[in-house]
Amino acid sequence: MLDSEYFRTGLQTDVDALGGKAIVELQLANGRVQRVRSVVSIHQGYVTLEVYRNQAGETLAAGWYEKERDAHPSQETERTVAPYEAITSVRITPVRPGGGSAVGFNAP
Repeated sequence: MLDSEYFRTGLQTDVDALGGKAIVELQLANGRVQRVRSVVSIHQGYVTLEVYRNQAGETLAAGWYEKERDAHPSQETERTVAPYEAITSVRITPVRPGGGSAVGFNAP
C-alpha cells in the first residue's frame, strides 16, 4: 500500500528518474483514474490532490509533472481527497518532446 512517505519523496524521485517531467495518474480501487496536477497536502491516512477534470469521458492528451509549477489552479482542475488504501497504483509516464499540451503537476 502507498503511504504518506511515497507522496513526500517517492513520487518526486520517480518523476526525476524519468527526466523531471511526466504524466502522473492514480488508479483508484473504484476503477477511476485521476490525472494529477499537484499534491496539495499530505496526511497520515490520506492525500489531498489537485486533479484535472474529466468531463464527459474526455481524456487529456498529455500532461506533465514539474516541481516548480505556479501555485494557481486552473479552471480545468478540482481537488480530491484520497485515502491511501483507495489508491491501487500510480502510473508515471515520461513526457516526450513535442508530445501534447502542458498539463502540469507540483509536489508540495
